[in-house]
Amino acid sequence: MSGPFQSRNARAAVVLACVPLFCFASRAQSGGAEFHQSYELSSGAALRISNPRGNIRISGWDQPRAEVRAVRRRAAGGGAPSVEVRHTRSLLELRTPDGDGRAEELDYDVRVPADSSVEQASSTGGSIVISGLRGRASASSTSGDVEASGVVGAVSAVSTSGRVRISDTGPVMVRTTSGAVAVARAAQADVESTSGSISAADVSGRTALSAMSGSVTVEKARGPVLARSVSGGVRVTGGTGTISASSTSSGVTVVGARGRIEARTTSGPVRIEDATSAEVDARSTSGSVYYRGSVESGGRYELETLSGGVTLVLPAANCGFDLVAKTFSGAIETDFDIRVARIEGKRATRRLEGVHGRGCARVRATSFSGSVFLRANTSTRP
Repeated sequence: MSGPFQSRNARAAVVLACVPLFCFASRAQSGGAEFHQSYELSSGAALRISNPRGNIRISGWDQPRAEVRAVRRRAAGGGAPSVEVRHTRSLLELRTPDGDGRAEELDYDVRVPADSSVEQASSTGGSIVISGLRGRASASSTSGDVEASGVVGAVSAVSTSGRVRISDTGPVMVRTTSGAVAVARAAQADVESTSGSISAADVSGRTALSAMSGSVTVEKARGPVLARSVSGGVRVTGGTGTISASSTSSGVTVVGARGRIEARTTSGPVRIEDATSAEVDARSTSGSVYYRGSVESGGRYELETLSGGVTLVLPAANCGFDLVAKTFSGAIETDFDIRVARIEGKRATRRLEGVHGRGCARVRATSFSGSVFLRANTSTRP
């Protein structure tokens, strides 16, 4: 044997050689266009697989061995497909060889013990699907989709041009250049995309999503959220702790958040609804700013826009607030009784400072080109 890998060839004699670290098998014991072999694996074993020109499917099962099938994507002569194998009880490594400079087009279907981990599954032009593992999983594809489901451990996925879908897993890390990403029911989510939409739903821990070009959507968040897009809208539903949502060239919406909220955009509206928060910072350069939510004792609520209106819908019964409202081209209207400390209305500039109730929170509302409204919410929700 000339290297750490040995090609399997259906026409060669069966040869098995063992060295202190690895055992190598030289031939699939099958015929036709299919490679089919089984390998004993110990608990917590690792799998590595490289298949440049085909699909990879990996699933967990309740047997103490791996079962490997590799099938040619196009019928051809020459016996069983050639697969390079490195095997010990703790590691199984599979690779499609490229002896003539061009690897065969094979589709792999691999079953491994459910407590195994996929250290690396890679394909250049095929999809990768991983499911039913208690270990971790790592996958990368250049121009194919990547899917993972039912993986208890951490999942990492990299794609240059393809969709990524992850569900029912431990912590998730995804990096993609061009393709949509969807994550559901994960322990955490860390996703970055250059060009493509990102969505995450029902993530129990921290959610961090970042897109250069594409929308960002977070649903049913149960932990802190960081959601941002350079060119695309951002929408966040739920979230606790710190919720930060931002866009450069589109609108930002935050619904049902409980915690500190920061929402910003350069071009578009900012809308915060049904919030329970003691700290809100909402700003737009060109667009309206809207907040409907609670007023907490000791809270700070700052809303500002250069071009557009500012609206706060606050509980009719609240602990009160200290108010500074400013507009340079518009009006200031309030449903609340304000003990006025200062008011300016000369020409197009207007400023209102005062206190409502006990003044236990601080409200700052500013519009340079638009009106400021403070409305009383008489409903039971924030």
